[in-house]
Amino acid sequence: DDQLLSNVEVVMEETEGGEWELMTTLQAEDIPYGVTKSTYVCYKTPEEGIHKANFMNELKFRTKIVDPNTGELEDPDDEGDEEEFPVDDLEMNAADLMAKVAVPNFRTAWGMIGDGAEVLDKFQLPQYKSLSEAVKAVVEFLGLEPCEGTGTVPSNAVGHTVFLSGVFLGGIKVLARTLFSVSASDNSIMLKIAIRSEDPSVSELVLECI
Repeated sequence: DDQLLSNVEVVMEETEGGEWELMTTLQAEDIPYGVTKSTYVCYKTPEEGIHKANFMNELKFRTKIVDPNTGELEDPDDEGDEEEFPVDDLEMNAADLMAKVAVPNFRTAWGMIGDGAEVLDKFQLPQYKSLSEAVKAVVEFLGLEPCEGTGTVPSNAVGHTVFLSGVFLGGIKVLARTLFSVSASDNSIMLKIAIRSEDPSVSELVLECI
């Protein structure tokens, strides 16, 4: 409790992905012992191309000695000692750029958006032992909001359909219709998915989240 952290910031370095542009960093100027504050880093996403990126991150700050009773600096002229602390890497993908926004009537919205930018695919999901686990994971991967209560899987179900919706960066509407099924032969889980949006490149980006 005799230390003060000052000029606290997170330094992010892009190690893989599309060329994201650093716009600004907001430091936390002073953080006394036992106090939580936030620091911010703002990046601009690429206007075209890949919206995925990996960042290596480091926490940088200065430590200063204070009187634990008053919180005042022992030496007002002390600039502090520079310190660095590695933090977890950050992976950004399309799901991180998605707002979870439900639609009141999925079937109507699905028909209105049309199939001009539709993508279809199917996947085997052997890593999941139940439909509920698979549904939960896929919903998290896509970053979309389940609609009409379809996010809950009935007990003992051998198949389930989930309707999902959201809004991608730039106000682009995204819908997904997912069909999960359990194989009668080996109990493995299969996923059939259709994604529709107002932009074909966004549909592809969302599909790549799985």
